[in-house]
Amino acid sequence: HICMTGVGTRILLEALQTRYERAKIVAELARITVVARGPKPIRVLKEYEIPITLAVPEPNTWAEIIETLDMSSKSIALDGRNVSVQEYGISNERLVEALKERGAKVMQVPVYRWALPKDTAPLLAGIREVIAGKVQIALFTNAAQVGHLGRFASGEGLEEPLREALK
Repeated sequence: HICMTGVGTRILLEALQTRYERAKIVAELARITVVARGPKPIRVLKEYEIPITLAVPEPNTWAEIIETLDMSSKSIALDGRNVSVQEYGISNERLVEALKERGAKVMQVPVYRWALPKDTAPLLAGIREVIAGKVQIALFTNAAQVGHLGRFASGEGLEEPLREALK
């Protein structure tokens, strides 16, 4: 199992605890290869006392995950193996394809998805502020936010003015 984020790992473990005893979850995860993509999932796995087989080094991208799986003496051959990937917000298709290229049967586990808020009025106001030139810096923390912004702006007929303003 590949743990991609701390929040996602915690959500997954908490969801499992609604059906199984914590000790059973830990025992079952101790029997498989557990890959942690960086310090946040490592922290959660240690909190739950789940053994970590492989820790992915910085910068913790999908490429380092694959490199770690390919090169580590603790890794296993992926051909014919079931590999679950705890996703976060959006699917990492490059990671999934790289795993499949190595013969893995990939099960994507989306524990949460990025979505627009119910009240989109503040987002629309923000878009209008950007278009009006009143915003000097726009900060995005993940690709899903950019995609949602573009789709929302397009639906409001503001995609082109927003693109021009963001230049």
